[in-house]
Amino acid sequence: MKNLILLLFLATITFSCTRVKEKTKETINESGEIVGKSTSEFIKGVSDGVKESLACEIILSENIRTQGLSYGKTEVTSNSK
Repeated sequence: MKNLILLLFLATITFSCTRVKEKTKETINESGEIVGKSTSEFIKGVSDGVKESLACEIILSENIRTQGLSYGKTEVTSNSK
């Protein structure tokens, strides 16, 4: 009879430990998901703020345009491998 009680006690403790372990794992995963979403939103906000801060309009005077100066996009590439 003592062996049966001991066996039931050990089974209960093992089950309880496994349950606590799984619950802890779920909580950590949920917390990580929330932190990940918050971080993504923060980085997107910073990125949008930088774009707005750096956005500027360049207006060339008529005198400069008549001299042939203009602005546009330049791409520099390298063919070396």
